[in-house]
Amino acid sequence: MSTDPKVIEVQRFVEEHLASKRALTYLDLLAVRDALKPYVEDMNDAGWYLDCESSYSQLRAEWQEVNRQLERYRHDALQRWRARK
Repeated sequence: MSTDPKVIEVQRFVEEHLASKRALTYLDLLAVRDALKPYVEDMNDAGWYLDCESSYSQLRAEWQEVNRQLERYRHDALQRWRARK
């Protein structure tokens, strides 16, 4: 398990939402993405905080999934907005 406070904060945030079985909102996803961003941006510096249970590719996949969900939210919001016009 990572001892980095920011990593622990992100993990706890996501786990709480999963435990509540509540869908992550667009703003929740933005918060997760922003919290993960420093760790994903530079692969060379990523190894210092990862433990044996994690890998850069797993983190990158999670980052990409959050971005896909954000894009889905944007698309759905645009469709709803257009439908109202």
